[in-house]
Amino acid sequence: MARLRGPDGCPWDAKQTHQSLQKHLLEEAAEVIEAIEAG
Repeated sequence: MARLRGPDGCPWDAKQTHQSLQKHLLEEAAEVIEAIEAG
């Protein structure tokens, strides 16, 4: 995390907060569940 959010890291990563990541986390979790159920 320190590298991603550091001065040489990704600008998008540096801007993220717990709130902004919440949507992405829910979407990714749904994709994992779909993949598991699909086998």
